[in-house]
Amino acid sequence: MVIPIFFRTFAPTIKTIKIMKITDYLNDGANWQAQGVLAYLKSQDIDIDVTRYDNCREQGYIFFKRMKNGKKMYQKNVAVYEHRNSDALCIVVFDKVTPNDPLNSDVWENMEDKWDTTADFKCGEIVDCGDNIIDIFDEFKSSFE
Repeated sequence: MVIPIFFRTFAPTIKTIKIMKITDYLNDGANWQAQGVLAYLKSQDIDIDVTRYDNCREQGYIFFKRMKNGKKMYQKNVAVYEHRNSDALCIVVFDKVTPNDPLNSDVWENMEDKWDTTADFKCGEIVDCGDNIIDIFDEFKSSFE
């Protein structure tokens, strides 16, 4: 009898995770800094969606918001995670409109390497990171008013 052995690959995982409102999201294995940002954003009652960011050792979230202007759809995405080497809290902002939730590969699409981020925060600067994310989504939302 042959028993199959499955190895986890380090290639981008293509999977769809159920999209949930941020107020309904539970802790699910993201690192403590990303969970802190999630908790802070929940306490600020911000209207965005969230899905998981799972890049092997870098575990976090992708926050996103879709807005429609006429028939055209727009989407702002912010990935947040703790960097595997520096322990910095990183965010990557991108504007790709996705048919479902954004995927890991969407985050990496415009990155040159693992150090290429939109903003970095020192370990523990959870509120500063959260405020920056709120500003990003406030600016995105105000562009439709």
